[in-house]
Amino acid sequence: MSKRIIYWLFRLGIGIGWLIPFSVLHYFSNGLAFVLQRVIRYRKTVITQNIKNSFPEKSEQERQSIIAKFYLNLSDTILEGLKGYSYPPEKLMERFRLKPTPKLDEYYEAGQSIVLIGAHFANWEWGMMCGGLHSKHPIMCYYQPIRNKFINNFYRNKFSTGRNLTTVSKKDTVRNFVKHRKEAVGHLLIADQNPVTRNNAVWLDFLNQDTICINGPEKLAQKFNFPVFYMHINRIKRGYYEMEITEFEPSPKDTKEGEITTEFMKRLEQKILETPHNWLWSHKRWKKKRII
Repeated sequence: MSKRIIYWLFRLGIGIGWLIPFSVLHYFSNGLAFVLQRVIRYRKTVITQNIKNSFPEKSEQERQSIIAKFYLNLSDTILEGLKGYSYPPEKLMERFRLKPTPKLDEYYEAGQSIVLIGAHFANWEWGMMCGGLHSKHPIMCYYQPIRNKFINNFYRNKFSTGRNLTTVSKKDTVRNFVKHRKEAVGHLLIADQNPVTRNNAVWLDFLNQDTICINGPEKLAQKFNFPVFYMHINRIKRGYYEMEITEFEPSPKDTKEGEITTEFMKRLEQKILETPHNWLWSHKRWKKKRII
């Protein structure tokens, strides 16, 4: 199937999402979750093993419950994400609120850039869509370009239109930090994935496993001494979310190597333990092993 055909199917999905209300959308999401888990068995082996290794103390019944809820969260994220492209930003803000964070405004008024570190948790797609809508800081959202150039171009243009947000390819991260170093901007980075390389990575005990962690956000925060915030998304109820942004390092230049990364992963782990089904378990998070 050509990339152009896939693109138009993608646009068709957005169009359908625009037509149907959320109540109907979530009905379809229930069906999609069933198909992903029971029919296609999307990454079932990876998901099952990740959850089993992370929660050895839980019974098989408890782990199966997490798996079922995970597929539903994934389905909601996919379909809500598609609808979010066509949903008016002002209405989306009613469903995705920001918990009051006066410190963000203080830094903006002082002309200070910040680093926001988040994860694939709850509806992270809306987190990126709405990040700039709730912020005085113009948001720079760093992402891995989509292989389909038509979808990628649409993604960049749609995200950047009227949302106080600019999408930036990950390969241009350092260049963009330098370019905007004298401006008050918010640099949004998702940092819970498996690193591309082992070079200078940080290894931690995370969810009962020896885990290699991305330390790029830490290195950038230290280099430019931009205050660091942890960004977390809570699901209030289906189709409604609240984003909580908490400062945890005001002076990165004074931290030790690995300190910021460790604190981020510690906070993420705590949130996963509270509602494990909201994290993206389908990622091959532990495929890299430490070389002894």
